[in-house]
Amino acid sequence: AVSTPINLDVQPHANYSSLAVIVKRVELGSISVQVLNLEGDTTALLYEGMLGPGSWVFDWDGNMANGQKAQPGYYQIQVISGPVTQKKVIQIK
Repeated sequence: AVSTPINLDVQPHANYSSLAVIVKRVELGSISVQVLNLEGDTTALLYEGMLGPGSWVFDWDGNMANGQKAQPGYYQIQVISGPVTQKKVIQIK
């Protein structure tokens, strides 16, 4: 099987109250978009399911899965699709 190329980019919105997680992919497949703390624990699940080709934007408002605001510090945005994993470290102030 050929692994699906995935491109991951993270950009703050103009008001810095949330982040845009931009995922670009070339074919249909299952995908998981998560925010993890540096210990690898899931802080927030932004998307899980099938996603077709194109450019997709998922917003993270800085809240954890329990609804509370994430503490300042470093987090990883992780995208998994089949055997392919992309990660990007971000800082929340």
